[in-house]
Amino acid sequence: MTKAPKNKPAPLPESEGVGKKTVSFVLAVFLLILAMYAINIFLKRSREQVSDRQESVMDYTIPEAWRALPRLLLQGRLDEANAVLAAEDVSGNRPAGELYALGLLAGYFNDQLTCNSLLVRASNKKLPPVTGITCRVIENNLRDLALTKEELYRQSYDWEDAQFVSRAFLYRCIAESVLEGVPEGLEQAEALVSWVRRTVAPFEPTVHNAPPFVILARGYGLYDRMCWTLLCIARQVGIRGFMVHLMKPGTTEVPHTVCQIFPGGVPVLCDPLYGIVFRTSDGKPMDFYQARRDPISLRRYAPYSGELADCMSHAIIRVWPTEAQATFPRMKYLQNLADQMPLAPILYQDMDDEMTFVNTYIQNLPAGSYLERELQPAMAYYPHRVRSSFMEAGHCNFVAGYMKQYEPIAAARRFHLQGRFHLAERGYAVAIGAGQPPETEELASIFHAEALFELGQFADSRREFLAFVDKYPDSLWKSQAQYYMTLLDQVSRNSAGTQGVSDASPEQTTLPQ
Repeated sequence: MTKAPKNKPAPLPESEGVGKKTVSFVLAVFLLILAMYAINIFLKRSREQVSDRQESVMDYTIPEAWRALPRLLLQGRLDEANAVLAAEDVSGNRPAGELYALGLLAGYFNDQLTCNSLLVRASNKKLPPVTGITCRVIENNLRDLALTKEELYRQSYDWEDAQFVSRAFLYRCIAESVLEGVPEGLEQAEALVSWVRRTVAPFEPTVHNAPPFVILARGYGLYDRMCWTLLCIARQVGIRGFMVHLMKPGTTEVPHTVCQIFPGGVPVLCDPLYGIVFRTSDGKPMDFYQARRDPISLRRYAPYSGELADCMSHAIIRVWPTEAQATFPRMKYLQNLADQMPLAPILYQDMDDEMTFVNTYIQNLPAGSYLERELQPAMAYYPHRVRSSFMEAGHCNFVAGYMKQYEPIAAARRFHLQGRFHLAERGYAVAIGAGQPPETEELASIFHAEALFELGQFADSRREFLAFVDKYPDSLWKSQAQYYMTLLDQVSRNSAGTQGVSDASPEQTTLPQ
């Protein structure tokens, strides 16, 4: 008799384990979703806080009293300018916007130590940078520049930024002084060329690739440096331009350099060395393209009656970046603050935009024209190298040695460049015969005679230039003194002609040009 099989009980423990696993899985998924939701809420709030903080800083308004400082500085009213900020305590825990603005103003005062300190303190507040700015020209060559993308777009400021703020404000003051009241267009080109030629003597005792600021401070430089200086000043008032290197046919030798600027959008070819603003035979502005195709009009100018006209037909366009194009995107935030005040210097320019402008100009030339264009190699090869050149050992040593003897008249020279000639004249006069080294006294003497010329004291200026040539017959500045003597002769002829017209007919009296 067989036994009936017993019914086996269900494996309850295993079923319970599966159920527990299911519950745990569902709970884990729920917790994960909850965590993701919490993270999203946190990130959203963080973005809103950052956005609010950025908006509050970007909306920061510079006090009205501070806005008066640039004009006071340009006018040489330093005591009044200092009095405005005398009560400001920069040591306390001030909002970032105020620190940025005060740092900017310290740069205007040429107080680079305070400028650097305030900008660093402001940037330590971890404020977001201005977005939407890229530097393709630099980004495409990071390896060649030994530069990282993080360094390019970092928010913190450095010593070079503070130095540049001071230089940019000086450039802006120069542009304001030179172009004040000058009609837009060809007259602006003539004013810039004339000022650069009077301010920069065309010689270079040693081979030194000095940037525009040093050229202006020391008062001399060769033709390419004169052009670069003109471009830096012109760009401060929105006038674009580029360099044109004249090349000997069949060689790569560059015997001369000119530049082309676009005042009022009109292309004008300029030669600061010879003081020429080129015109066609019918008196219209001449650009680079016309100069290549119209050698007859070009040869009307004495320096171009020979081989330079042939070199013009083989010239090439080269883009030398201005210093503002060499700054990094973080300077755009300071630009936003500077734009709230008068005499806002250009602290950030888009190099990519500049290249697009030059390309568009070339493409719009008549069909069949061919103009070679390239970025200038060596120091100005890319914008970053313009900035880094200031920190090179050779440049720093040169500037340190030069400025050591230049220090007694540094303040007077700054007034001179800003167009405050009465203040410059006083400073130079003090340095002459005041126990200064011979090199400093020589420099003060030539600058003093130039300041007298700018003040319209032509008789005194002529007397000082003659005394300079007698005292320093072998000076490198002798040719500059002789150049001013020719200007004084022109003033005398114009005055005599004006007087003759005045005697003949009072209604026809005109001012000497």
